[in-house]
Amino acid sequence: MQLVSWIYLLACSLPVVRSAYKVVAAPVGQNITEYMHARQKRHQLIYRNGGTIRLVVGPVLATQLEDPVVWRSMVYYYVLHFGAFTLPSAPLYPWDKWETIYARSLQEKIRSLDETHEDDTRLFVYAALENYMDQVSGSPGRGRQCLLRGICENAQVHHHVGIMAELLDVLLTPGKTRLDVAYKEALAAGQAGIDCLARYSDCPRGESVLDAYALDVEY
Repeated sequence: MQLVSWIYLLACSLPVVRSAYKVVAAPVGQNITEYMHARQKRHQLIYRNGGTIRLVVGPVLATQLEDPVVWRSMVYYYVLHFGAFTLPSAPLYPWDKWETIYARSLQEKIRSLDETHEDDTRLFVYAALENYMDQVSGSPGRGRQCLLRGICENAQVHHHVGIMAELLDVLLTPGKTRLDVAYKEALAAGQAGIDCLARYSDCPRGESVLDAYALDVEY
């Protein structure tokens, strides 16, 4: 009975084997090396919406018959299909999904912080310096003029030597911070080469705390 069942299954699978042989077998007269290269390239093709994947189970059950003929039998053959999943045409990589999700969200958060957050540290330091110089000089408004003169003179220094000079350069460069236009005008005046002491004459030499860090050098 088992032999008959195997013969029956083999007979049913002959068309499939014949078609597979036609696909796998190399054409007559073709170089086998070229054919294998062609097969490798063919495996790399991606067909959009080209197929589905599913679980197929085909149990075969033999039935015992009270038949005097030995070679006759009855076989029950079932084909069960479980689910159907369409194969994606584009490759999916989990790390790409994570990178896209988390990197994009992180960049959006950083961008939103840069757009909404305004750093007022420089404004606070400028206000503190102006108030301090006003109190030291005893003349309200002189601190503002001394700070503007310091910004103007710092813009004319091309080489800053030492850590203190570098820190003062960072402090006295308004940059892109939202400040009063007078600070940016002082920076532009210094870059243009204007005489800063004459422009801000309300703050003579020695009245600014920044003068202690300035050094006139004769070349």
